[in-house]
Amino acid sequence: MNDRLGIPLFIHSAIGRSLEAARTFGVTANDDVKATLLQFYASFANGDESRLMFPAFNYDYGKSRKFNVDEDPVQVGSFPEYMRTSTSFVRSEVPIFSFLSATDLGIKNDRAINPFGPQSGFQTLCDLNADLMFAGADLKSITFIHYIEEMVGPPLYRYAKSFPGQIMSKSSQTDCDFTMHVRPLGVHMDYDWPRLYEELQAEGIMRLSDLSDAIFFLNTRSLKEFWGNKLTDDPLCMLDELSLEHFKKATNGGTRRVSIEEYENV
Repeated sequence: MNDRLGIPLFIHSAIGRSLEAARTFGVTANDDVKATLLQFYASFANGDESRLMFPAFNYDYGKSRKFNVDEDPVQVGSFPEYMRTSTSFVRSEVPIFSFLSATDLGIKNDRAINPFGPQSGFQTLCDLNADLMFAGADLKSITFIHYIEEMVGPPLYRYAKSFPGQIMSKSSQTDCDFTMHVRPLGVHMDYDWPRLYEELQAEGIMRLSDLSDAIFFLNTRSLKEFWGNKLTDDPLCMLDELSLEHFKKATNGGTRRVSIEEYENV
């Protein structure tokens, strides 16, 4: 098991592969599959559900410019949606990249929100020295990569875009100025996931479960240091070959950041 000195676990999950992994640990699913999985995930935190956190991402805000904290469903898997609707976990009031946690994480936005910035939930994960747990999910689900890019960069191959809108809940309605870096419109931009996976294993940063390769862990501080150092040395080092071919030219060999005007009509 993972239990590391009481630290939190931020869990990226996929139900099918999670159930397969649970069986290798001797867990038998009862009629309530999601309740079984909650117990399974908590077993990696010494049975303490209060140490678990989940992504509660909903991407509709990008078009609607409205985020309803209480009503907007989670769009990154049925398990975190179960946690939102069937438990007392609290959702952070951040459009698109909200978190679910047992208690309020105290993420303050002051109306100006950068979801990957120094006041973000991802910064909170680092402050808590949390582990990222992948339970059946692929490495490519790691949104934490964008936080590291922002802290080191901002990334040369993405540009900042503003999405002013509103955050709504049962008790309030607040205007917000939401700004984040986005991938350029109309061109291929992706990371070299197989290589990144191999590097994390080789460096000992990725901790694989002994019983199932569907379960692995990454410590937020260790990952931030490792990827941060690599990006400092080479701002384009995370990209796959096709992306690199375009962005070497677009960034003048990694010396300038692309702009929104180059890819969108603004």
